[in-house]
Amino acid sequence: SNSAHLYKLDGETAKELPIITYEANTGVSQNSPSLTAFFKTAVVANRRTYIGNVRMKDETVKYRVFADRIIKSPVNKFDIFPIENSVDAVVNDGESITALINFGDRLLQFKERSLYILNISGKYEVLESSHVFRGAESQNAVCKTEFGIAWINKYGVFFYDGNNIRNLLEKKGLRVISDTTWDGFFTSENTAGTAGSLIAYVPTKRQLIVVSSYGATSSSGNAYIYDFVTQSWVFA
Repeated sequence: SNSAHLYKLDGETAKELPIITYEANTGVSQNSPSLTAFFKTAVVANRRTYIGNVRMKDETVKYRVFADRIIKSPVNKFDIFPIENSVDAVVNDGESITALINFGDRLLQFKERSLYILNISGKYEVLESSHVFRGAESQNAVCKTEFGIAWINKYGVFFYDGNNIRNLLEKKGLRVISDTTWDGFFTSENTAGTAGSLIAYVPTKRQLIVVSSYGATSSSGNAYIYDFVTQSWVFA
């Protein structure tokens, strides 16, 4: 047909077009200087990535090292790190973050000398407890088991079960490995970060393995093995 047809559209019209901002669309402020960062340790928990000891652009758009800062990603966006998502549990204490690991709804933040336990079950992270002399020198000094977190430092081998921290070198009030023996066995990280003691977990045997050094030294193969079933140590 050659006849023209006219149609009338009925409905409501808006006087102003709605504005969708970048922040509303992504959850990240458009004023954020950067969404990327360099970091020394990281863990994924509660559908976020937590990174620690970071180097990133600050508010003046200059690169800066935040050695005692944690940055968290938005939910389900594991590679985006806005600086405004910082989690400053304890800052300016003269220590740097060395390792991050989670157990349940707890985030364990290790520094060289201290340990800070954060509750991450809510919208905001809450510092739950702090423990001096319970730090770890590197990520190699920390490992996860199915029933808790284990780590080592020059004061002993420690285990966190979600409620309490205990020293596995002690049993029924007695020291099962003497201070002198442990001092000779444990190796601190050197400046290159290649010769410290390390800890690992073997789930099939339910055993912890603590290696004296992962560097090329005369005692690098020496190890202590802890059995969770018998709660005893053996030297290898």
